[in-house]
Amino acid sequence: MSRFFTLTVVLFVMASACPAADFAPGKETRVDFGNAGFKTDRDSLNLPVYVPKDYNSKKAAPLVLFFHGAGSKPGTRYGRWISEDKRYIIVGMEFLKNDGAFFWNVDEQVRFNHHVVKQLGKDLKINPRQIFIGGFSQGGFGTALYGFRRSEVGFYRGYLIMAGGLSARGDLGFMKGEPVLVLHGDKDAGGSYDQGKRAAEALRAAGAEVTFITQQGLSHRHDRQYLPQVHHCLSQQAQD
Repeated sequence: MSRFFTLTVVLFVMASACPAADFAPGKETRVDFGNAGFKTDRDSLNLPVYVPKDYNSKKAAPLVLFFHGAGSKPGTRYGRWISEDKRYIIVGMEFLKNDGAFFWNVDEQVRFNHHVVKQLGKDLKINPRQIFIGGFSQGGFGTALYGFRRSEVGFYRGYLIMAGGLSARGDLGFMKGEPVLVLHGDKDAGGSYDQGKRAAEALRAAGAEVTFITQQGLSHRHDRQYLPQVHHCLSQQAQD
């Protein structure tokens, strides 16, 4: 049985103990992903899910798991910003461990990420070949930590690191051919921009298909003038 066939079965057939949510196109809905036994030492695992305004239940949609920055809370703002509220289902993801300690029990976090996808697949038509993971700042580092793993290659269609970098050094050879978008302001303080550049260089050296976008004159934020480049990159990645 192929990996994609297996994932499709899990997404659309697998039963869950979690109650169905009332999703509507163009709306954000809160879903409690913690009632399957997962716990966090942050506020809760009652997370926001945005369904794009052009969502059609007859057509499978791409899904983005998006992690927030340090000191923030789960939200869909950045994901909606890069997609302009269209096409992509966005989940504002949460760390199971608090800021500064989110490296704890990575395997459990990865298992939770898969749980989110499985639960949403019960109520929304998700394309199993177009699942993305991304994040801003700490969420960007989390993207690398949870997504750049041999076991995860093939589960995610692409990776989006906004103002982040690599969470750890090591062999990245398994990332060969994987599409990664890194977006960073060149005035980001504390050497953060250099971390982003080093991440892009390491991934390229490993054979990943890296797009690095430098936001000229920007600090720890993003600007709409770079949206066309981001949209182009994502549209290339989201092809079946």
